[in-house]
Amino acid sequence: MTTFALPNLTGRSIIGTSSTLRLGSVVGKQAVSLSDANVPVSDGGSGTSFDNRAPGLALNYIICVNGAFPNSGSDSGPVMGEIRAYAGSAASIPQGWVLANGTLLPIAQNQALFALLGTTYGGNGLTNFALPNLSDTVVAGSGGSQSFGKTYGSNTAILSVSDAACFCRGSRIRTARGDIPVEEIQIGDHIVAFDDDVTKGTIRQVTWVGQSRAVVRKRLPDDEAGYPVRLLKGAIAHDVPYKDMLITSEHCLFLDGRLVPVRMLVNGRSIFFDKSIESYDYYHVETENHSVIMADGVLTESYLDTGNRFAFKQNGPVVLMRQSRNLTWDDAAAPLEVSRHFVEPLFRSFQSRADRVKHTGRSQAPFLTHEDGLRLVTETGRLLHPIRRVKDRVMFKIPAGVRSVRILSNASRPCDVIGPFVDDRRMLGVLVGYIELFESDTMTTLISHLQDADLSGWNTIENGAMRWTNGSALLPLLSRSVRNTAIMALQIHSAGPYLASDSWSGLMRLKVEGSKSR
Repeated sequence: MTTFALPNLTGRSIIGTSSTLRLGSVVGKQAVSLSDANVPVSDGGSGTSFDNRAPGLALNYIICVNGAFPNSGSDSGPVMGEIRAYAGSAASIPQGWVLANGTLLPIAQNQALFALLGTTYGGNGLTNFALPNLSDTVVAGSGGSQSFGKTYGSNTAILSVSDAACFCRGSRIRTARGDIPVEEIQIGDHIVAFDDDVTKGTIRQVTWVGQSRAVVRKRLPDDEAGYPVRLLKGAIAHDVPYKDMLITSEHCLFLDGRLVPVRMLVNGRSIFFDKSIESYDYYHVETENHSVIMADGVLTESYLDTGNRFAFKQNGPVVLMRQSRNLTWDDAAAPLEVSRHFVEPLFRSFQSRADRVKHTGRSQAPFLTHEDGLRLVTETGRLLHPIRRVKDRVMFKIPAGVRSVRILSNASRPCDVIGPFVDDRRMLGVLVGYIELFESDTMTTLISHLQDADLSGWNTIENGAMRWTNGSALLPLLSRSVRNTAIMALQIHSAGPYLASDSWSGLMRLKVEGSKSR
């Protein structure tokens, strides 16, 4: 052998090595090629997952655990807590550095490093703390919506047609020739755009139209099932819309200079999911640039090509062979707005208007419960109930030989409990912090729920110290004695409230109260 190669990082990000990603591995592509299996069918289903990673090269991320303390005045050598990408093997890591792979370190022997990191990346904060886990991960700067220490993103993606923002048949689009049904719009037609001038509008040419069909999936929540949203005549303002309007739940309305998904405005009275419609045709209308257009007298949006063009067929005598442009909200005609402080006042305004114009009610305030229903179930199906609660700690007795349990609890989505103006559709059970297992004379801290991003039943890791379950979360107990019982302590940072309809105890209570009222 006479030569060797340096790492080639041209056009590639650095990805931390892991048990499944060896040093020097090349992953990801500039462009993703999808098979038929990846493409969702037109009835609102989903395709199989695919690798969504950008080009990357696997190197070892290492962290300095024995260096100068920041602001200590020393300018020689590495700084404690500093992270570097290292092209050498794990066996040749320099002294004072270790792999940044989420290892737990004892606080007593690493007090200076603990003072820097705390439990940002995990650990119980009493006897141990965790290093950052950069395995199979790309480092990104914190700021904006991405808080320090937060893990986000996914290596894989699943395409779903239900995410498309579309018009239903019969929606009337403002064109240079007047308002015409969306199903009659053709490539080359001229429609009126209002993003430059909301009073007069400007003429823009239609560059693409698409059609597909949705079939409602009733087992999912209303906003994810595919039901169209109906805005009754006058729901927004006098004669806005000028007739009932039907659009998909992700379609945005242009309100106060922002684009707001209509699902966040559903009040059950003047704006509601129309459950009488279980299948329907829907349409896209695209202009060269994303535009604010008018449909049924409402300012809304044209098609923003985020990569789902393939899911639609094209009508008309002219066939435009056009690649998906994979645009983002940075390319939109107006900013996307989903914050509660912006959307809730709009929601309340339209709700009050529904009261004034006497729109008939179709919903009522949800019944809530604060009972968490916390319990465990073993791999054999045996239910384990808490034996004690002390402040934020809940104790369970674990039988001998049990290797894993599921943490069961009531669970609801914040958008259902608080209101659709809260853009949080996660199913939240309980927020779990540290977990300790006491067996014989030993105490083991369980951390898989804070490190394994793919662990079943857990929501996305928000920081290294706690994580929400979805109501049924797997917890491996590692190697255990087949003879000894153990005590497990769960730290519960937050729980509830929950929809009573999402809880067994709540359902039973409602039945009892209902029988009393009769």
